[in-house]
Amino acid sequence: MWTKYSMLRAALKLHENADISQYGRLIAFLKKESKNHKPKKAQVLEREDIQHLLCSFTIMKEGFSVNVLDICRKYMSQRPKNVSQTRLVLCYRNEKCTVQRIGINRLSKIPSVVADFLKLPETELYTAHSMRRTSGTLLFNAGTDLGML
Repeated sequence: MWTKYSMLRAALKLHENADISQYGRLIAFLKKESKNHKPKKAQVLEREDIQHLLCSFTIMKEGFSVNVLDICRKYMSQRPKNVSQTRLVLCYRNEKCTVQRIGINRLSKIPSVVADFLKLPETELYTAHSMRRTSGTLLFNAGTDLGML
């Protein structure tokens, strides 16, 4: 509910030059309604999960199997050299890598697919934010300085 309030407040401020943050009764109502709200945290993949994925994830195609590391190497070798994008993941269709970046919806489904492959519980809780939490957790556990995170 707070996200909707925030979007509405920003839109009204921009288009109508109205500040609804001054409405105390509205804020009180939102606080009262959100008391029972229990936020869901995005799940984190453990280091062992990632190692298991990299070592055991294979794709079978026409009797030929290939693991994730081989896929990454092939992807990097086929990545176009004249890409102005600094993003790692680009669109890969029909066995060709294009300069078009991958869409946010497709990218956000990757953690759920990985969790499903690893047979982890509640795969729907692995979201795009899981990638961020996983990388931060792994870096912190490896002893990275908090200022670097």
